[in-house]
Amino acid sequence: MNVICLLVDRLHVGYLGCYGNSWVETPHFDRLAAEGFLFDQALIESPDLVEQYASYMTGQHLFERLAGTAPRDTLVARLAAAGIATTLITDDPRVAAMPWAADADDVIDVPCEAARRAAESIGQTQLARFFAVAGGWLESVEEPFCLWLHTRSLGLAWDAPLDLRRRYADEDEPRPPDTTAVPCRLLPENYDPDDLLGICQSYAGQVTLLDACLGALWEEIEQLPTAEQTLLVVMSGRGFPLGEHRRIGPVDDAIYAETAHVPWIMRLPDRQAASARGSSLVQPCDFAPTIVDWLGLSAADERGFGRSVLPLVRGDAETLRDRALVAAPSGERAIRTPAWYMLVEGSRGESGAKPMGNDFAGRAELFAKPDDRWEVNDVANRCPTVVELLRDALVQASQSPAAVADAGLPDVLVSGLE
Repeated sequence: MNVICLLVDRLHVGYLGCYGNSWVETPHFDRLAAEGFLFDQALIESPDLVEQYASYMTGQHLFERLAGTAPRDTLVARLAAAGIATTLITDDPRVAAMPWAADADDVIDVPCEAARRAAESIGQTQLARFFAVAGGWLESVEEPFCLWLHTRSLGLAWDAPLDLRRRYADEDEPRPPDTTAVPCRLLPENYDPDDLLGICQSYAGQVTLLDACLGALWEEIEQLPTAEQTLLVVMSGRGFPLGEHRRIGPVDDAIYAETAHVPWIMRLPDRQAASARGSSLVQPCDFAPTIVDWLGLSAADERGFGRSVLPLVRGDAETLRDRALVAAPSGERAIRTPAWYMLVEGSRGESGAKPMGNDFAGRAELFAKPDDRWEVNDVANRCPTVVELLRDALVQASQSPAAVADAGLPDVLVSGLE
């Protein structure tokens, strides 16, 4: 019973074919979705990577930690107690230095830096080097194991061969830029659409490169003697804005969908739930309970916001909860229900620390879900009752986050307006 988790930071959910994209080539991601279970509504808990990982590894939601809930053992420590060794392979020094990584049996650092020029071949790219290290590790692995792979390449080095980005430009369009620098800026109101198009084509080339690397890793996994006992999970820690709300890259990590909505695909060894997908709201705090559940480990009595997603995968449940909660370092807070997504403006305190009060009276933006996928139409002024109900739900979540996971929301927040 092995676990492989690939976390690709800054992967935009809208650039994968299995999530509705029709112009970027991602055959291996699409195959993974065809053989696994795809979560349509996975949301981060924070664009702060440290907070994200605290949720992945403890099963505690960020709101629970902010409310002062007692800390839990990490998933890695619990796996070690069960005789399952964990290896972390990462090209992000920040991840290697996180507290949970100290519980891992081995941490392998893969150098990654901003690229000066595009690679001449896929094998020369930083993504390919990262996946080559992972593939080499799998060739001599001892089982049972948990392999955690984290790459930051999409947010640091756009060094894919130029032909990968140029394939997405029509003959009558300008050639995509040759630069490998990852953009991070706010577009002016009168920005040049061709400028944005070239950036999107360049990012698409990186996603195509990533897809090819995923295919190579998959081949290595299939060579394992116990490939049919290995769970594969592919996720993203945060998305990458590409012009939505005039943002390119993590300018301010505003928690709109392009940052907060991320891919999450699970391929179970027995192909259970192949080609299935679920619309339940899931978040990073659900990861640790899921792995504990799948491995059949005894779970402590620690019922909280995080839940195992396996009942969704196995068809025993249609939903885990009726809300997802997100918090940004800026103080911005958000709540997502099946019918709505509301963001409430926040501000830093004088010390610069992340605030967490019960006053959610700041300016609110409201978007109808799931139709308004990229939050284009703010309807807060038209739906004041919905805004107030969602503010109340945020206050309740800040006071008792574990309890609200089982509390029901008013029908208008779940089903929307007729």
